[in-house]
Amino acid sequence: MTTRFRNATRLALVSSGAGLAAIIFAVRSGALEARPWLVAAVGGVAALAAAGALACAVQRLVAEGGRRAAAAGEAAAMAGLLVIIGVGFANWLFDYRGLLLLTEGEQVLLGPERHLRDVTAGPLGRVGGLSGTLELAKVELRPSPDGGFVPASRLLLATDAPARRREIVVAPGQPGRGSGAIFQQGAFGFVPRIIVQRRGKTLFDQPVQLESRRDDARGISFEASIPLQDQQAELKLAVDLSRLDERMKGHPVLGVALRRGEETIGAGELLPGHGATMKDGWQVGFGGMKMWSEIDLRRHDFHVAALLGLLTTAVGLCVWVVARWRSA
Repeated sequence: MTTRFRNATRLALVSSGAGLAAIIFAVRSGALEARPWLVAAVGGVAALAAAGALACAVQRLVAEGGRRAAAAGEAAAMAGLLVIIGVGFANWLFDYRGLLLLTEGEQVLLGPERHLRDVTAGPLGRVGGLSGTLELAKVELRPSPDGGFVPASRLLLATDAPARRREIVVAPGQPGRGSGAIFQQGAFGFVPRIIVQRRGKTLFDQPVQLESRRDDARGISFEASIPLQDQQAELKLAVDLSRLDERMKGHPVLGVALRRGEETIGAGELLPGHGATMKDGWQVGFGGMKMWSEIDLRRHDFHVAALLGLLTTAVGLCVWVVARWRSA
């Protein structure tokens, strides 16, 4: 193959590869709207250029004698790049991801899409390949090196009989794998059971999922409001973790504030199993608390093949550069 063709494939490979990397970075950072056809077009050019460069390198490897090392290094580098591009295409084609919001003790089937939220998928991505049940057994708060805390969710995955359940623990930076999927820790929060009574009549008795918000001044806050429309009142809830020790052991405190318009009927802090009696016959009870966890789910990627391709490319480039330098 001519030197002109070889140089053209190299230039096309570098240009399309840089363009593909820029597009992926822009999409992930939110600067560019995802356009599958653009990724496919640029990736296709990069794949063709890598295939052409590989063919040139193989032809040189067969034809040359004294510079076989340089040709072999170039061929390995181009083959590795082709693998990386192919893996990227496969991840895009078969990608499937969403999230599950589970409360402690809750169990869901992995197959049906109705349990997943915020689903995104590639052209051939589907959830049908996932199977089994997933249960959120426990959410724990672990101390972090910066003095705060991080959540860790203990999951029970059953792919056949319930007796064959496998435990998976996920935390920030610590994903879990099973049943053809990767599980990652997302947001988390609390679900207290709240009982509101007035003059002996129960107005509200059910679990309430507190919203998790990150605030620069307060860190993470867990809050919710319960409108009591028949009474024209509103009950505000907030969890306080300041009484937990350095090992994050102890009982969270639930702050309650009952208001009617601008009037405060009563406010205070409750421990699980306790209640507060307020004026005008109001009573607020705290009947225990569970935690909820957001589990981000995506299909297995081809990360092992990508790492092998990256390693092959790096080794090939090193051999190529050293061989060219020694022969210069």
